[in-house]
Amino acid sequence: FNNVSDAIYLNKINEDGLPSKYIEANDVACLRLGFNREELKEMEVGEVNPNLTNEKCKQLIKEILKCGRVTYETVVKAKDGKVYDVEVDSILLVLDNENYALSISRDISQRKKNEQELKIREQRYRQLIQALPYGVYIWDNGQVIFCNQVGLDYIGFANFEEIEDKQHDKIFRPHPSYQKKFLNIYKRAK
Repeated sequence: FNNVSDAIYLNKINEDGLPSKYIEANDVACLRLGFNREELKEMEVGEVNPNLTNEKCKQLIKEILKCGRVTYETVVKAKDGKVYDVEVDSILLVLDNENYALSISRDISQRKKNEQELKIREQRYRQLIQALPYGVYIWDNGQVIFCNQVGLDYIGFANFEEIEDKQHDKIFRPHPSYQKKFLNIYKRAK
């Protein structure tokens, strides 16, 4: 329990469909949040997970009771005010005919940061490609998955949705005298 690298919490599932105050937490949970076990045992789930309203908790508990587990992303707020993105896997435990939620919480802050940086880079590359004075086409298995505006203008389409996922031979019709060369170039580019 205390040698696991993820935070672990245990809550009883109350009759009203809400989790009890924390019954137990491992060392990682205490270290991450900056609370000792006694402090955590006096806290409600919403005090640590500010995004988990009573309504959201009831939905999650309903899912746990129905399926035996639920996985979701949320944030936890530490004693010092620092907020961590986490992925939580909550599992139903039945002990002496009473329902409990065992929640394993993994810090995904770095993953979220990387995802955001990736989106920013992708947006920059798209802007760069859109600014080029050349038609740019990206293919996957013979279907167009990206085309810049200059490329659309070259082939006489107003927006990408008109050609998205269409086969190249439905979009590009080279002049008959150039058709053989075009097909050779296309085959090499595949």
